This record gives sequence, structure tokens and C-alpha cells, in this order.
Amino acid sequence: MIALTSVSLLVFVEGLCSFVLLIWELPYLRPAVSHENFHVQYDPDLGWVNAPNVSVPDLYRPGVGIHINSQSLRADREYTKEVPAGMTRAICLGDSFTMGFGVRDDQTWCHLLTRISRDLETLNMGQGGYGLDQAYLRYRRDGEKFDHNIAILAFISDDIRRLASNPAKPNLEIENGRLIIKNTPVPRSASSQSAWMRILYYFQGLRFMELVYRIRNRSIKQTFSKSEGETQARNFEIAVAVFEDFARLAKNRNALPVFVYLPTLEDHVRKEGYSFSAVFAPTFKSKGLFFLDLTPVFRDLTPFEAQELFLRKEDFPNTATPRNAARHYSMKGNQFVATYMYKFFLELTSGNKPRLSQVTSPQGRVS
Repeated sequence: MIALTSVSLLVFVEGLCSFVLLIWELPYLRPAVSHENFHVQYDPDLGWVNAPNVSVPDLYRPGVGIHINSQSLRADREYTKEVPAGMTRAICLGDSFTMGFGVRDDQTWCHLLTRISRDLETLNMGQGGYGLDQAYLRYRRDGEKFDHNIAILAFISDDIRRLASNPAKPNLEIENGRLIIKNTPVPRSASSQSAWMRILYYFQGLRFMELVYRIRNRSIKQTFSKSEGETQARNFEIAVAVFEDFARLAKNRNALPVFVYLPTLEDHVRKEGYSFSAVFAPTFKSKGLFFLDLTPVFRDLTPFEAQELFLRKEDFPNTATPRNAARHYSMKGNQFVATYMYKFFLELTSGNKPRLSQVTSPQGRVS
């Protein structure tokens, strides 16, 4: 009885101390920032998209912000439908690694391509949190608004996992050999962040909340493990269908489809093991599609060199998830991507000078 009473008292004191410390620190706490909330709006076709005419100069940190033009593109200028005379235009599609999370407008790999070649104009349609499906659907809907010569679909491993069904976005399924879009229009309520999640941020210091998070994460992990093989097979099938239809759309728009795998820091850590991108390489080859896998050159870097390509947690003092934010490319990382991507373009044009205006979709190369 004495032991039970002592344990109960200890539990009570631990909980009380946790709560007292929370109240003590409450005046100094600032709410966690979801940077996308400042420049994203609901979209019935895609779940969410950049809100037009938004400028947040210091979004990520002082002097590092974002500008969205009236066309919902990351840019501080507008674009004509026609490709400017003597120029080659590329549309960049993907998630936050393409949008350029954490860097300035002119430090994204999409924009840096234009620094390498002044004959190249790029349109940044990257969007934070997008899966491969949403990037494809963005091109399907908005790509025809702009004449272009190259359509770049860049993706990371998480973009394939995001193909899983989610009430906050459109979902793709394959029925009778065809891609079918479901859950559109996307429910508005599902696409917005719950206010309760922002409130719960203030209570993360409580041991009770830590216990809740651990139980939830364990439950999710167990559920995922049971169906992991089935989910991966489904996602692979949908991804291949997306690649094929993206290529078809680009060809119909007289553009060259280019697929790029963007390595994350995790790809360097497991450098001796599994290569996620290698799973799709045979598919691109068999379909005659142009695929640039940056994993090999990335894995040739030393750990220090690889780390320099990414932002640091210290760069995001006010975000709810600094570790996730720091997964993104630094300016140097974006330069790394742009450099090797441009070299790839030169290979496609047989090294014919930096000018890319001769690039068109080659006959017989796209299924």
C-alpha cells in the first residue's frame, strides 16, 4: 500500500510539474508556423495551390521570402502564353523541393537554370506537400495555359508514398487500365488545417501529449506495416501510369517530357543500400522516356559535402517541424540540381551550345 501510494504521488507530482512549467513558459511561446499557410489556398481540383498575388518577403527568415504572381506561379513577374522569341521555355513541376522551400525565388533550381542559360525561361509550378498525382494533375490542368518546350516532372521518394488515398487531395486509381480521378471536388473541410492542431502545439510539453503522440505513431506504423507491400505495389502501378500520361500530355503540347529524381539526405545515408530511384529506371528506359537520376552523383559526395546541399534546423526557429523543413535544398543544393539538369539537357541536344530552343519532343520516344 505504501509503495502504491508513493508511486501515485510521484505520478501526480510529475504531471503537476509538467503543467506548471507549461504555464510558466506560455507567455514566451510562439505558435508554430506552417509556412504554406501564408501563400496557399483551397483548390477543388488539386486540394491546395498557391494563392495568386501573394508576397511574403521574410517568410522563411529575414530576407528570404516568397512571391506568387497572379498566375499562381512562384515568381515576381508575369508570363505570356507564348514562348518569347528566341527562347526555350520549361515548366517545372513537383513538390516543395521544386517550389524551393526555404530559399529565395531566385535561388530555386528552376530559376537557377535560367542563370546557366539566358536562352531558357522557366515557370515554377512546384507546390509544397504535393504528391506525384497532384503535380501531374497541375500540369494536366494548368500546363496548357502556357506554350512550352520542356515539361520537367521532378519528384522525391515521398511523392510516391503520397499517392496513397487522402481525403485532402484528389486520389488516382486505375480501373480497366485507365487512370481515374476520385475525390474531386476535394472537400474544402478536409483540405484545411484543423485549428485544434495549432492549439495542441502549446501543449506539446505535457507528458500526456507525448504519450498520445507515441501511441498514435505506433498505431500508424503497425497499420502501415501490415499493408506496406500492397501499398507499394499500388503506388508503383499508379506512378507508372502517371509517368506515361504526363509524357503523352507533353507530347501533345509539343513539349519534351523530362523526369528527374531529386535525392534527399536520406538517399545519401543509405548509399550502400537500396536506391529508390532505381526501381523506376527500367520503366523509363522501356518506355523511351528521358529520366535523370541524380542519386549516383549525390552519393559520390562526402557526408560533409552532402550536408551542405541542405538547409539547417537553425534556419527555421519558428516552424513546428524544423527537422522536416531542414530536409530541403539550400541555395547550394538547388545549384547542384540545376547544374546537373542542364548538363542532361545538353546531352539530349548532343551538346549543341547552351541554347536549347531546338529541343522538341522526338518522334517515337514517348509512349
